[in-house]
Amino acid sequence: ILQIAAKAPVDAPRKGSAPRRTVLLHQPVRLDFVMLPAATVTVRVKDRPGWWSVKNRKVIVRGRELPPGASVVGTFTTDREGMFVVEDVPLKSYWFTAAAGRARSLRSNELKFTNPGRYEVEIVFDRRWRKKKLTARVVSSPPDPLASAKP
Repeated sequence: ILQIAAKAPVDAPRKGSAPRRTVLLHQPVRLDFVMLPAATVTVRVKDRPGWWSVKNRKVIVRGRELPPGASVVGTFTTDREGMFVVEDVPLKSYWFTAAAGRARSLRSNELKFTNPGRYEVEIVFDRRWRKKKLTARVVSSPPDPLASAKP
């Protein structure tokens, strides 16, 4: 665990807690970051399967495993073509939520992004029936780099 302080702490770490490394004022410390492969996701929101795109629709991208302090990947608003782009998406599972009216929101099924590269996703916001539905599907994805290595 890394902590930042103006002065060296005098208290000992609690029993059973992880050891701490303290970064002090005016004392340089080397930090190494490992960048993991990521995906770029282009999302198109439609009103019904095969119908028109939905512009100015606010969509929230959520997931189970998010960075510390984050509750969402981001909140996005569709453009005139009903699209938005999410860059640098860690390779994990995500779902989408959108407002359905009267302070109620809809949640889509989960999509898993397993390979780095560009994904195209279609979200269908179906409001035809009493029970509104939000469905997400991957339209195109990058090739699996391990698939070409298999005999």
